[in-house]
Amino acid sequence: MDNIEIAKVLKPQGIKGEIKAQAFLNERDVHFLTKEKFLLINNRKYEIEYCSFRLGYLYIKLKGVDNRDAAEQLRDGIISFPRDQMPPLDVNEFYTDDLIGCILLDEKGKKIGRIVDINDYGASSILVIKNGTEEILCPFLLDLFTEIDLEYARLTVNSKKFDEVTKYED
Repeated sequence: MDNIEIAKVLKPQGIKGEIKAQAFLNERDVHFLTKEKFLLINNRKYEIEYCSFRLGYLYIKLKGVDNRDAAEQLRDGIISFPRDQMPPLDVNEFYTDDLIGCILLDEKGKKIGRIVDINDYGASSILVIKNGTEEILCPFLLDLFTEIDLEYARLTVNSKKFDEVTKYED
């Protein structure tokens, strides 16, 4: 089953087993979770007692996680949800997970590399791009890309903007 990573457990919240999580989805899309009955943390299924979205964070109480110590065991866990149960996407929307495996090209069609992972630190997703042994880290900023073609698994970047955000000078 294909799962979409939707959040990361940050820490226990309080003493009754509630957890605080950083959502990877935008605020509009994360509200579906507040109506769901189950979720996955590190691919283990948990029943949701309640879930709310406040001040940019998810607060979740899981059945069987009844104290701070039990919640602490979930710290840094990845919360995911089956793709086929996710809310429908609007036209031209996609999950950032869909970018993994795509080839990154410059506007002349020259291959820059392949997206092998995506790290989410809250402010922006960071694409991990491999080209042989070279690893390039690139923030996922929509204005950086001139084309996103998931059907053919390729993204085209504005090479000047790409260089600005990925090249480091000492």
